[in-house]
Amino acid sequence: MENYGEAYKRELERAKLEAKANKRALKPTFDVQKTIEKFQQIVEDLQNVSAPISMQPVTQPAPSTFALIMNIGGTDYEVVFFNDTIKVFWRGRDKTPMVYDALSPSRTNALARVIIERAVSSALTENNKPARSSGPRVVKFPQS
Repeated sequence: MENYGEAYKRELERAKLEAKANKRALKPTFDVQKTIEKFQQIVEDLQNVSAPISMQPVTQPAPSTFALIMNIGGTDYEVVFFNDTIKVFWRGRDKTPMVYDALSPSRTNALARVIIERAVSSALTENNKPARSSGPRVVKFPQS
């Protein structure tokens, strides 16, 4: 006759070990090179349509951490890559960076949208520079 208490303990231990193994196996370890490639694809797509954007070569300031400088219309932005994280210092090094998750299509699209908005703004500014300086313009809004 089997001791059901002992059978329960064995089964519980086996289940715990299985759960622990599954937990470890499910955690994705994202390759930082894939993150960099996703970012480079965004920049290359924009460069192919003549957006005012460029980037310097990737450097490695720390183990598993890579960085580059992205230039949009004459303004430099530091970009740091770590695993699946893209950190962009939109307001300078001393400010908190915006963090974009390369595993999330919505966060990757959000990063692309911000880059596009800044590139469009910069392109419009370049195209609308007056040939000669003119005085201030007054814009009147209709009264409601």
